[in-house]
Amino acid sequence: MRTLVKKLDFYVPLEKLAKNSQKERLCAFLDSSLTGERGRYSILGKNPCLTVWEQDGQCFQNGAPAGEPMEVVLERYLKDNWEENPADLPLAAGAIGYFSYDYGRKFENVAGRHPQNIKMPDAWFTFYDNLIIEDAGLCIPHVEMHKRNFVLEPLCEIA
Repeated sequence: MRTLVKKLDFYVPLEKLAKNSQKERLCAFLDSSLTGERGRYSILGKNPCLTVWEQDGQCFQNGAPAGEPMEVVLERYLKDNWEENPADLPLAAGAIGYFSYDYGRKFENVAGRHPQNIKMPDAWFTFYDNLIIEDAGLCIPHVEMHKRNFVLEPLCEIA
């Protein structure tokens, strides 16, 4: 797998693309509602190539029992698929996922105080072949374009 980062020639709000993709298998939409650097990216994951989760101490890979701990499965996948991040995007090998507090407690040997009322995996990661990322920090045209001669000179020639 090779990461390709490119600017699209057209703009469709990511929220609209996510709505059109909501029936796709394991499609994920991380919509950033924050502003500033912490709210810079919204991400749409499509076409999953690997799903790994752990529930009740058992690891599953693409729906089948993995037969080994989740940490081993993830470490092997990342070793085989790691590449340098060609941009400042907050991603590792195209993964979207989570670790629950229950997952973390297993490493600290801390018992939960409350009964588990919701049956959901303790950890889940899906690796995607395609990620569409909306960068709220990118502004086109550039906010300081009026200060750039390489922009202004050609504009003066056609004006």
